Amino acid sequence: MACIRIERAVNGFTVCVDDPEVVKSNQKSDSWKDPSRDYVFEEMSSMLKFIELVADKALPKENTVDSFADAFKTASEDDEED
Repeated sequence: MACIRIERAVNGFTVCVDDPEVVKSNQKSDSWKDPSRDYVFEEMSSMLKFIELVADKALPKENTVDSFADAFKTASEDDEED
């Protein structure tokens, strides 16, 4: 599930988003890289501008396949065959 996480920090705000390119790469590869990217903003206005810029990319409109749900379905099918 894609999300944007906002936390208040002592010096402003921290925004955490997953890099969609790394997420795609993880789905196609046996190796795994952490897709989380953290950004720090001192002012709410600059944080909100950033979120407006990345929201469509970080929160895609199309239904993406949840890799956990996919793995669970595969594992369940294997159990039924036994």
